[in-house]
Amino acid sequence: AAAHPRAAAPPGPSAHDIASEGGLTPLHRMRGLARSGGAPFLVRASGSGLGLAAALHLLASGADFGTLEDVSASNPLSQSLAAPRPVPDAQGLLHVPEGPGLGVVPDPETLRLNVHPVKIERAARVIFQQPAP
Repeated sequence: AAAHPRAAAPPGPSAHDIASEGGLTPLHRMRGLARSGGAPFLVRASGSGLGLAAALHLLASGADFGTLEDVSASNPLSQSLAAPRPVPDAQGLLHVPEGPGLGVVPDPETLRLNVHPVKIERAARVIFQQPAP
């Protein structure tokens, strides 16, 4: 029997957003799975400088760095949430931030101005309500 044409094709890239997939620990596991299956691994940093710093730490933690997609670079709010925001050097490379934790510090004023109470309802019943600040 002839093999299906897709059976010989290498696996496609595995793309994951650090903010929406649970952070560093789940993505570290996903990277291991992608690596074991021979799939390229792509990390998407779409949230802020915090997410970008976390993605850089994740990618730097392995020998096969993977690929980074920073889709938050053009968003002014994302750029103001944490400092210093990693920026490419003269060669276009991003460096892992140094310092405690992720190496960036959240901006409390930006957070205060942009955090809003959350209310979750299901079937007209409130299942979660965050108190107003």
